[in-house]
Amino acid sequence: MLTAAILLAVQATAPVAAHRFSPPLDSDWRYRIDETREQDGRTDRYRLERIVRFKRTERGFTAVLTVTAVDGGIASGPGAMFEAGMSGFVGVPIQMHLDSAGRVTAVDDLDRHFDRWTDGIVAIGLRGVNADKRAPIAKALADRFAAMPAPARLDMFASMLGAIIPTSDLPAAPVTETPIDQKSAAADLSGTRRAFRSADDWLVIDDRLTGQGRSPQGAFDLSVEHRRTIDPATGLIRSSVRVRRTASGDAAQVTTTRITVDPPSAN
Repeated sequence: MLTAAILLAVQATAPVAAHRFSPPLDSDWRYRIDETREQDGRTDRYRLERIVRFKRTERGFTAVLTVTAVDGGIASGPGAMFEAGMSGFVGVPIQMHLDSAGRVTAVDDLDRHFDRWTDGIVAIGLRGVNADKRAPIAKALADRFAAMPAPARLDMFASMLGAIIPTSDLPAAPVTETPIDQKSAAADLSGTRRAFRSADDWLVIDDRLTGQGRSPQGAFDLSVEHRRTIDPATGLIRSSVRVRRTASGDAAQVTTTRITVDPPSAN
């Protein structure tokens, strides 16, 4: 999700051939992000739905992305507030400019959109139970992100579209199991990656990683399994399943994030 893209952004080490980016033009593609979080016998759920429409330009493409629904069942923690800030974008078109490879180079009205998002974080902290405890956490989180420089703001909004566009580190053809390392300020992970063709000739990429994560509360054990299915005709990720497991002492959590991209309905 957006949270993971910002807080756990990582890069694989080996450069590979780029995917051919050829998105469907002038039609609405819908994609859903469904997340479940299991901890202490409780399961919380979250859903975010978006529509994206691509157009070709002289320098690449534009993409107009619109949040159509937010169903926030994950009720606690900074990550939940981060995602809940998206509720202020329902029905608001966000226009992004992409180069020919699908990388976001600019977002129209970026600062205005960013203010809308941080305002949403503050607002969610004032609602519901335990608002007296949630409000200062939400305000501190909003202030933290409000201090982000312009390039980081651009990266954050680009990640909204990046959920369905392969990054440059992903292989564009089948590969046998190979070692990979993924490191960031939030985690040091290592493991394996393989890529193969599905029965319908789409490319499936599997990552399996383990290592240590870091948080203000200390280090914790972390494992990630991530499968992405890429349509070679469009260069879009059509489905993604990411399972993240954490453990620290007696505490354990499993977070499963599913992304599904649906083509326009046939008329």
